[in-house]
Amino acid sequence: MHQAITEASQYDLLLFTDADCTIKSRRWISSMVAAMQQSKIYEIVLGYGPMTASYSCVNIFARFETALTAIQYFSYALSGSPYMGVGRNLMYTKKLYNKVAGFEAHQHIASGDDDLFIQSAANSTNTTINIDPDSFVYSNSKKTIRSFFNQKARHISTSSHYGWSHKLLLSLFAIAQITVFFILILGLIVDYWSLTFVIVILVIKWTLQTMLHFRWMKKLHTGIIWILFPMLDILLVIYYMIMAGYSIIRKPIKW
Repeated sequence: MHQAITEASQYDLLLFTDADCTIKSRRWISSMVAAMQQSKIYEIVLGYGPMTASYSCVNIFARFETALTAIQYFSYALSGSPYMGVGRNLMYTKKLYNKVAGFEAHQHIASGDDDLFIQSAANSTNTTINIDPDSFVYSNSKKTIRSFFNQKARHISTSSHYGWSHKLLLSLFAIAQITVFFILILGLIVDYWSLTFVIVILVIKWTLQTMLHFRWMKKLHTGIIWILFPMLDILLVIYYMIMAGYSIIRKPIKW
C-alpha cells in the first residue's frame, strides 16, 4: 500500500498511517512536518503509535511492550543508528524513496515494509524522531494472548532481515533480561543464593529500571503505573523466551 501511494504522489513530503488507527490531535500533520523541518538534512521522521488503553492484561502488556520498543528505536535513531519505524506513524520524502529504489529490495517479504525501508534508507544524519503528544497515532491492541503473539510473530519474521549489528544488539538486550532471571533462579535451586539475596538483587534491578523507564513511559503516554513494572518485567522475560523459540522454529513467509 505504501508503495502505490508513494509512487502516485505528486508531492515530496509523505506522511503515513494505517486505516485502523485513531488520530486524536488536529496537529498531527503539522507536528510531523515541524519535526521534518527542524533541519534541511532530515528525510525521515519516526513517529510513535501507542496502544489505546484498556484494562485487560493483554492490553497492559501490549502498551508496555510497544513503549519499550519505541524507547529502543528512538534511542538508536538519536544515537545515529536508526533501524526501524512504525508504518502507522511515519514520514519520509519521495526523493529518498526514489533514491533507494523504494521497496524493491524487500518486496518479496510478506510484512514489515516500513521497518525494511528504514533499514535501507535511514542513516546517522537523515533521520529524526517525534515524541510530541500531538503527533501520536493510536491503535487498539489485540484482545487475546493468541492474537497478540501471532502479531508479534510477524514482527519477528521482519526483524530477521535487519542488519547484523542491529540483530546482535537487540538480541543482547533480550538475552541479558533472560540471563539475570536464569542465574538467580538457578542459584536458588542449587542453594547458591539465599532467597533474601535474590529479592535484594531484583529490588535493585526493578528500582533502577523504573527510574530509567518511568520518565520515558510517561512521555509516551502509556498510562501504566510504576508499581506494575516488576510484574511486566517478568512477563517480558517470558515473552522474550517464547519469541526466541518461535524465531528458531519459524519458516520464512514470502509473497
